[in-house]
Amino acid sequence: MKKLVLKTALLGLIVLGINQAVIRLLPFGWGEAAVLEKVRFFEENRDDYNTLFIGSSRTYRHLSPELFDRSVSRDLGIRSFNLGAPSYFFPKTAILFREIMEEKPPRLRYVVFELSKAADRPGERNLHTKELKYWYDLESTLLLMRTILESDEEPGEKIRYGSIHLMTLVEKLLNVGHGVEIIRFVTEEKSSGLVLGPRVDGFCSKDTEWAETTGREGAVFRPNPARIARRTAESREGFSRGRLAAGKGSPALLEEYREIIELAQQSGVKLFFVLPPKVGGAYEIAVPVFDSLPDSITIDLGDPSLRPELYELRHSFDRGHLNHAGAMVFTRLLAREFERLVREGDE
Repeated sequence: MKKLVLKTALLGLIVLGINQAVIRLLPFGWGEAAVLEKVRFFEENRDDYNTLFIGSSRTYRHLSPELFDRSVSRDLGIRSFNLGAPSYFFPKTAILFREIMEEKPPRLRYVVFELSKAADRPGERNLHTKELKYWYDLESTLLLMRTILESDEEPGEKIRYGSIHLMTLVEKLLNVGHGVEIIRFVTEEKSSGLVLGPRVDGFCSKDTEWAETTGREGAVFRPNPARIARRTAESREGFSRGRLAAGKGSPALLEEYREIIELAQQSGVKLFFVLPPKVGGAYEIAVPVFDSLPDSITIDLGDPSLRPELYELRHSFDRGHLNHAGAMVFTRLLAREFERLVREGDE
């Protein structure tokens, strides 16, 4: 019996070792085509850029590097690239940032990082998918479990989400369900010009994608006014609750954000955090964390009372995103605040 247990344990360790070797051979972002394509493009052209934008679709869809570069003063010499991707929230953004810092891009001077709450409540449809599993590691799993424990969720929900995170980590370590996906990745790798955008700078507005995928070039997408108004009200309420919780930001999130600030400093990179518009109730968690960071590295573009133009119907595509015109407004505002902080930091 003892020999059987030892053999079983040994076999388990061998299987685990093989699985880890396979995972380590895969490129970062292999589980999400948009992320992989953008990371690869940047790696191949990293000598061309000194500024990166990291975040979710609110970075990908809202931030035009071409306009940003033109909007800041020429003497700053900014050449930027948008690494934003759909549903790319913390801690995935932190993992991507660390991957980039490990590569030590020689010209990289600035990173604009979208501040978000932790993606600690995965939807049922995402469970067991490569998009959810590929980025899990022990550190990220512990962070997500900590943020869940800190939340106001009922005990039963905390246990449920905590179990989901543990299960996902185990599935990642054991390569459960990854075999077919890995084969498909190796044999059927695809590319989409939409990911890099019309100017090949990582920016693609929702309007552009809609026109391209529907074949309705030149048509104007009409957003639902009622849904836009509801999201604006949700954002205003979430922001108010977040401001009332000043000094009570998630300790787990704050610790992680401060770690990447320290990493940026060690790497000689200036890191700025931007709070984007149209986040809704998530501001209740994001704002206290944002307000706990130094003013010298934060840019608030989310507060509806300060940036009402970013919530106007004429600048909206859907409840969570700006249209192309709104993205241009957002980019100019960000460029202005970015230059202000850079100048103040150089004084």
